[in-house]
Amino acid sequence: MKKRFHLKSKIVLLSFISIVFLMAPSLAQSAEIPKIILNGIEAYKNQSAEAAIQTWLKGSPLENDKNALSQSNLLLRIESFYGKIVGFNLIEKKKFSENSTIYYLEMRHEAGPVFAKFLTYKTKKGTIIVSFDLNTKPEAVFPQKMLSSKN
Repeated sequence: MKKRFHLKSKIVLLSFISIVFLMAPSLAQSAEIPKIILNGIEAYKNQSAEAAIQTWLKGSPLENDKNALSQSNLLLRIESFYGKIVGFNLIEKKKFSENSTIYYLEMRHEAGPVFAKFLTYKTKKGTIIVSFDLNTKPEAVFPQKMLSSKN
């Protein structure tokens, strides 16, 4: 009985370690991204495109802008072709000053990527998203320099 328990303990421990190693890149990326972006992605995954847009715009000058809020329609159209969001990757972070940073992301859907650019700004109340772009074409979101760089 002791050997069987010991073997089960090892299997559980190895499974736990494997999960931690698989999640490590995602956790490291999440640490680099402001909560407002992450919260919007979670709202998109667990609720709706509209909830994501509302989360991303919370506290920003565009919070009540109808054009900005209509971006949820774009995400709904993308979902109809690409399926649900399943994850994301931070592609690049460009810090301009103590207050302004751009985050370039790939939002992974079931059948294709959506590319995103978020301009954040640190205020006295916290970080807000000043603007964002979403598109299935990387050239519509990323600067040419990023597209032509060799890895």
